[in-house]
Parts: sequence; structure tokens; C-alpha cells
Amino acid sequence: MAVTRSQTYVHLIGEPVQLFNGNMLPTTREVSQVYYHHHNNEKLSKTESVTVTVREVCEIWASARVPSAEERNIIHKLKLLVDKHRTVCCNKTRGGTAQMARESNFEADMNGLFDIVHHDAMNRIKMKKIGFSG
Repeated sequence: MAVTRSQTYVHLIGEPVQLFNGNMLPTTREVSQVYYHHHNNEKLSKTESVTVTVREVCEIWASARVPSAEERNIIHKLKLLVDKHRTVCCNKTRGGTAQMARESNFEADMNGLFDIVHHDAMNRIKMKKIGFSG
């Protein structure tokens, strides 16, 4: 049976994607799209999908050499994001002003960086001093 775009589209998130774009740190939307790929397409449970997605995000942050928070805290953050999405989408057919405001606030949050930086990152980053001889 063929799968159409309307069957795979996730409201307020977009189409699920398998991989992150490796050029930049991921946005909240990209993290959500990868989560929904694991959850809907690969049929993993919510917990497994969150864990796999968080590990992929941590790899990207590690390759950028930016200290990230502990994995358990990032997992909690992604679970809260998924729960918030579910809450916003509960009344998506209602269309009232309050629902429209919730959806627009959620959309605005989706375009920002999925920030998992360590709270003490500036002290943990060590820069090499380059000496010039002249």
C-alpha cells in the first residue's frame, strides 16, 4: 500500500526526516522531525525514539566541540517538547483565537535552536593560545 504525504505529515512539525542536516546545530523542528521519523516510520516506542534522537543530537553537538548537558536532562527536555506538541494538537480542529495563539507560539519556538548546551560551557571550552613569532 502506498503512503501519501498527508498520512506522514505531522501537524505543526512537517514531514518526518531520517537524518539531521549535518552542516549546523539542529533546530527544534529538525529534532522533532527526526523524533517522529523514529516513532512513526520505524515504529519505535516513545522512550526509544526519544533516546535514539537524543543520542544523534549529542553526536552533532560533540562534533561541533560544544559541551552539552547530561543525556538524561536532554531526554527530559525532548519528552517535554513531545508532550507540549501533543497538548497543542489536541484541539487543532477547534480553530478559536486561543488555539491559534497556542499554535503560533509553538511554531515560533520550533524555529529556534534545540539548545542543549552545558550550563557551564564557557568555562569548559578551552581555547589554544596561538603564539606568533616575529
